[in-house]
Amino acid sequence: MAKKPTYEELEKRIQDLEKEVLNKKETEKAYRESEEKYRNILESMEEGYVEHDLNGNHVFFNDAYCKIHGYSRKELEGTSYKEISDEKTSKELLQFYNRVYKTGRSGKLFDREFIKLNGEKVYLESSVSLIVDDSGEALGFRSVIRDITEKKNAELQLKESEEIFRTTVNAMNEGLILSDKNFKPIFSNPKMFELTGYEEKDLPDLDISKFFTKKSQIKISDDLPETILAGKSSTIELQAIKKDGEIVDLLVSGSPIMKDGEFEKAVSTYFDITELKENERALRESEEKFRDIANMIPVIIFQADIDGTFQFVNKTGFNTFGYNKKDIADGELNALQMFIPEDHQKVLIDYNKVLNKRGEEVGWAEYTAIQKEGKKFPVSIRATHIEDTNGKVTGIRGVVEDISEKKKTQEIMIQS
Repeated sequence: MAKKPTYEELEKRIQDLEKEVLNKKETEKAYRESEEKYRNILESMEEGYVEHDLNGNHVFFNDAYCKIHGYSRKELEGTSYKEISDEKTSKELLQFYNRVYKTGRSGKLFDREFIKLNGEKVYLESSVSLIVDDSGEALGFRSVIRDITEKKNAELQLKESEEIFRTTVNAMNEGLILSDKNFKPIFSNPKMFELTGYEEKDLPDLDISKFFTKKSQIKISDDLPETILAGKSSTIELQAIKKDGEIVDLLVSGSPIMKDGEFEKAVSTYFDITELKENERALRESEEKFRDIANMIPVIIFQADIDGTFQFVNKTGFNTFGYNKKDIADGELNALQMFIPEDHQKVLIDYNKVLNKRGEEVGWAEYTAIQKEGKKFPVSIRATHIEDTNGKVTGIRGVVEDISEKKKTQEIMIQS
């Protein structure tokens, strides 16, 4: 027969039970406080948090999860991720969850598209891990979801801008090179390859400095410290050597890309002016021939702007009037100075007729001219207006004949 416990033993058991009950209450209180703290943290998160069971049903989720997906808490309760996702998204999530379930390893799902209840498309990033009990048995999945729509849209806009930039650059009629701080090419557009005869495969080994003639290299060395390296843009004419050895004339415009006040990269455009330079050379040769021929003619040939300032006078003109090339170079020699004051009004009227494209009305007109030393003599002038390529009148060009001898002959004939 069992021995009855003593009073002291019963009292001790009661005290132990009271302690056990107290400890249990304190544990439950601590658990409730911990759970409350846990829920407060989850509800204050900007990221969405969700727990799914093994069938994908929503077990627990925070308000951010509702906001990110565009559903209310009531609409999500009792549903699974399959019911709020399209077929493509559901398939992606199922495959992803299966991988996490089989491996037991957490994983991330990047750039996942999701269509919200209102039709808005968002981009989500998910971190998923397996929920297990104390024995390691899988119970479900927990996920943290971030809305990366703003970041994704920025990336897409950047990509679109880069595509627009690349399309624009590739359509340019000028060559373009982006080079590093050592002037090694990083990027070149198709026109640049066309201008130089090089190919894209040559780009990594292309030394831009050796791309130009020796004379142009010296020109670049003198220009760079004062412009590009100092953070300023520059435009200069250079001669380049194509891959096949042909020399081309280029108008090169360079602009620096600075970082923290230091030269980082350079963007240069190259416009082929070979034909223009050849035309200029041909024009100079033509002008030289004109001057040579004009200087051999015994009559005066001149050219002046719309204000009457001389731009060219042949050798006969200088000899006849007593002026020299320096007088023209100074830009102070005017057509009116060649005539006596009494003829100034007539000269201005006839000059304006020529400028107004009525030169044919002037024909051969007679005036009294005056040399630098003051000697007067009669002249006959025929002039026509000069137009630029746009049809704008820029001055006059004419012929002056000293008719002193002709006048004397006429007087003799009259007297006889």
